[in-house]
Amino acid sequence: VGLGIAVLAAFRWLGEHAAELGLDPQRLAVAGDSAGGNLSAVLCQTATREHWPQRPCFQLLLYPSLDLRRGHPSHRDFADGYLLTAASIEWFMNHYLRSPADIHDLRASPLLAPDLRGLPPAYISTAGFDPLRDEGHEYADRLRDAGVPVELAPNPSLVHGFIGLVDGIPAAAAALDHAAHALHRALHPQ
Repeated sequence: VGLGIAVLAAFRWLGEHAAELGLDPQRLAVAGDSAGGNLSAVLCQTATREHWPQRPCFQLLLYPSLDLRRGHPSHRDFADGYLLTAASIEWFMNHYLRSPADIHDLRASPLLAPDLRGLPPAYISTAGFDPLRDEGHEYADRLRDAGVPVELAPNPSLVHGFIGLVDGIPAAAAALDHAAHALHRALHPQ
């Protein structure tokens, strides 16, 4: 949860200094994979809820971690044998959270946010063989229900962490390419 505070501070600084860095403060996007997807989602929720003057205009979430309660069927179905395991998730949580109560903190489990209205458009890419798959799909549904434009890109043949496999797996390269095109379209609308 502490790392999230640093991410929020970094984005606020970037928003405040965008012009002097030659950036358009209205075209700042966030992207992240796995825990980075969690941080990106939390950043978008916080900036929207607190009405920051500069907010992300787009969020690109690759197989994001969104619900540390781990109750979705994909957590059970892919607990072992698919790169990201239940044991490794437990290890990460034990090193990230202050206590088990933090599981319910919106900064750890952004899927639990009661209101997702007003968030920036999203691109969510999921992997078929991933404990986090179902929470990514649920977040896409909740964003859509809240009126947020969202593109869900399921990749049924891939595992968690597939962006690290783009050199050897054509489906991973294609998924990353599709995500990059979505980000380009968001930052350079016609």
